[in-house]
Amino acid sequence: MSAPPLVPPLKCQGIKTKLAGEIRRISEAQRFERWVEPFCGSCVVALNVQPERALLCDTNVHIIRLYQDIQVGRVTPGLARGFLAEQGERLSAGGEDYYYTERGTATNSGRTRRSRRTGIAREFMC
Repeated sequence: MSAPPLVPPLKCQGIKTKLAGEIRRISEAQRFERWVEPFCGSCVVALNVQPERALLCDTNVHIIRLYQDIQVGRVTPGLARGFLAEQGERLSAGGEDYYYTERGTATNSGRTRRSRRTGIAREFMC
C-alpha cells in the first residue's frame, strides 16, 4: 500500500492530488533528466514526484512568487501561521467590511499586473 500523497500549501482549481500517486509510479519507470511542468499550479505533482531537477512554470504570478519565496525562505510555516492568525483577528474585528476591502485589494492588484504576467512566467521558465 502506498503512502498518501503529500499535500501542497495551497489549493488550486484542477489540482491533481488524487492522481499524484499514479503519476509518481509512472514517473519512476521513466528516465528523464529534468521534470517539466508548464502549468504547475499547486505543484502537487512535483511535490510528490520529487525530481532531482525540475522546471516548474505557471502564468499565475502569485503562485510563482509564493514558491520562489518558499524556496529562498521568505515564507515559512511560522510566518504563514502568524499572518493567518493576524488576518483572522482582523476579519473577526472588521467583519464583512474588512473581507470585501481585502478581497477588492487582492483582485485589483491582480488586474493591474495582468500585462506583466507573461513576462514573469517567461523569466521563471528560463
